[in-house]
Amino acid sequence: MESNKMGQGPGGAKPTDRYTPTPKTPTAPLKLPTAGGTGPLPSAKAAKDNDATSEKARSQAEQAAGGYERLLQGADRENKGMDAAFGKFQARKSQENADKLREGKEAAQGEGAKAGATPAGAQQVGSTGTVFQAAELRKVEEKEPEPEKDGDDEEPPEMAQDANETQERQLTNELSDAQKAQYEMLATLLATDAEARRGLQALLLDGLLPGEDLDAEEHNLLYNLAALAEMPLEPSIAPAKIVADVVADLAAPDALAAAAASVSPLAQLVCAMAATRKAEYARLIRGLASLEGEVLLANGKPLRRLGELEPTEGRWSSLLLHAAMEGYAAET
Repeated sequence: MESNKMGQGPGGAKPTDRYTPTPKTPTAPLKLPTAGGTGPLPSAKAAKDNDATSEKARSQAEQAAGGYERLLQGADRENKGMDAAFGKFQARKSQENADKLREGKEAAQGEGAKAGATPAGAQQVGSTGTVFQAAELRKVEEKEPEPEKDGDDEEPPEMAQDANETQERQLTNELSDAQKAQYEMLATLLATDAEARRGLQALLLDGLLPGEDLDAEEHNLLYNLAALAEMPLEPSIAPAKIVADVVADLAAPDALAAAAASVSPLAQLVCAMAATRKAEYARLIRGLASLEGEVLLANGKPLRRLGELEPTEGRWSSLLLHAAMEGYAAET
């Protein structure tokens, strides 16, 4: 029996080929030609924005052109002002030169009238004026000689020495008790060496004693000098001699540098240390002159005394340090 149900075939089977409508493909919006090519018509708002942007750009361009024009006008006024100032300067210099020539001519004529003739050696220069060499020479010859300086105007050395001693006493009184004792001990040790004694005094007057400059062990110069004078030294080194040498090196490092200029770069390094690192210089000498003959550098490496010391007319201090530096350089 055939089924009459809608949508079913015989035996209730579903149909396999049903009609399916084909979907429509959307079409693109219509494009019309424009001034800039093809494209969708701009909206009224977009057109208004474009007009505003163009107007702003045009206004900025006009402002820039106006600013550039004003800049050119200012530069032109500045150039004109400079030209006018330079013209005035030239006119003033010309007038000054003319006045000098006229004055020279009048002076020369007056000299010629007194002598009854034109001074010998005069030279005519164009029609603007005359240069009289003899007249100028006469002025130089007639110039009064400067009075010789009287020796009494210079301060006698005795007065300068007295002033230094007064200042020395004032400065030593400002030291602490321990520092004052150290300085007086050094002054006594160097009493028989006039140069070294003046060097010690100069270090004090120049503010280098006790000294703000500290060595690698945080000690000042006065401490190192006093320690060098009191510590046990290598038997061939006399305390007064080594202290006097160190004081001389530090009080006049320029002289030390002049003597070492032609020796070696290491000697110049020693001189530089005497000029700029006085406390460290004295500390290194103190270690090299000790019984051990060794001292640690600021980098922690040892610096050793080299060879046997022999009596010398030179300064033991700089010789000690220079020789030790050479040995250190050879090892490193």
